[in-house]
Amino acid sequence: MDQGGSRWFDCDNETIADPTLLGAHGMLTGVTAIYAAAPFAPWENADAHTRRPLQTMYHTVRAADMKVYWGAAGVIDSVIDVTHNLPMTFQEQNRVGWGIIGDNSCAGCKTSVPAPDNLYTYEDWPQGPCFLGMSSWNQTGCETRVWFSSIGAAGGLRPTDTDGDHGNGTEGDGFAMWINGASYFFNTTAMPSNTVWTLRDYAGLVSQDASGAYSYSPQNANAPIPGLRLVATVRAPAVVDDTLEVDLTLVHTVPDPYYVTTALEATANDKTLQIVNLPNQAIVRIYSVSGILVQILEHNDPAGGGTVEWDLRNRNNQVVASGVYFYHVETATGQQVTGRFTVVNFAQ
Repeated sequence: MDQGGSRWFDCDNETIADPTLLGAHGMLTGVTAIYAAAPFAPWENADAHTRRPLQTMYHTVRAADMKVYWGAAGVIDSVIDVTHNLPMTFQEQNRVGWGIIGDNSCAGCKTSVPAPDNLYTYEDWPQGPCFLGMSSWNQTGCETRVWFSSIGAAGGLRPTDTDGDHGNGTEGDGFAMWINGASYFFNTTAMPSNTVWTLRDYAGLVSQDASGAYSYSPQNANAPIPGLRLVATVRAPAVVDDTLEVDLTLVHTVPDPYYVTTALEATANDKTLQIVNLPNQAIVRIYSVSGILVQILEHNDPAGGGTVEWDLRNRNNQVVASGVYFYHVETATGQQVTGRFTVVNFAQ
């Protein structure tokens, strides 16, 4: 298990009685159990339905904390890799993104489209879409199928069979999610609403000694391509011409929306939001939705750095309230661009 233990939690950090147990995948409010497909014995579901897809995806997953932001009625607003400060995209196929898994019966699934059977099993996730590099395993016509949903539970909660006995009794109602190259099943009586879930994937080993103490031994994560290197040769210093117009269409805030805390913060009181892809000289003005000037940020980096940071405080050094805000960027040549972003900043 050098790829890590894949823990889910919705508090400040993971809490679990024994992180070395196979199948112990964290704790979430309102969720009675969390399961993940196991590609090896002794679990009953250790067959090709789980082994082959996970073998294919093993070298593409990332070691990171990923936050799932749930809106109302089980709708996912966004999924962010907060370790690397990158958004994770919704995927209709098996890729390194995320999606709510669909429902099928796997009847004749190698040659025909599986029909829904109102039951979630481990056969649901590898038997509809395509897996890259697995032509002998993929179903006929898988390239054209939209298999994952980005809204709700792809039809609602269903009975879930998570012990691998292929529907001979279920372990309760729930839904299934594909994220970061793996599938997870959540037993719950209601879809999550207006909350944040964190998935922690890491590379390393968790072990327990005779005294009951746990230890973690980190390991290097595999690159997507073994031995991949990036080599750059600088032949002359870069020169930035301030008189040229620049492309401002790529200017945006990170993260957006801003939720309570982010990986950019050192402490709960040191909040940081970034405006990125700026030219080397610019003035950024922050306005409230009612048009009140909140803050002015000056950006001057002759080296060409395109990021300015805002501590989410107004000109009176007070943390701003939750709401919609606008930024206005003006360059040294008079170019301008505006944009909007959202702050959800609960009281500490």
